[in-house]
Amino acid sequence: MDILSLVGILIGFGAIIGGQALEGGHLGSIMNAVALMIVMGGTLGAVMLQTPLDTFLRAMKMLKWIFRTPEISAEKQLDKILEWN
Repeated sequence: MDILSLVGILIGFGAIIGGQALEGGHLGSIMNAVALMIVMGGTLGAVMLQTPLDTFLRAMKMLKWIFRTPEISAEKQLDKILEWN
C-alpha cells in the first residue's frame, strides 16, 4: 500500500471531523445515511455520465490498486516501452 493513500484518507476524514468539531456540531450529525446516499449516488451518477463504459469498468477494477499495488516486473515494463517505441 502506498503511504500517500493512507495519508490522503486520514487527511480527508480528519478534515471532515475537524471541521464539524470547529463548528460546534456533534459527530452524530455527519453520520447520516440519507446524506451519504445522496452524495455517493450523485457522484457515481456524474462519473458514469461523463465516462465511457469500458473506461469506467476498468477504473472499477483498478480501485483495489489504492491499497495493494500490483507487482509488475521491470523487465515486462521495459518490454512494453520498447514495444511502444
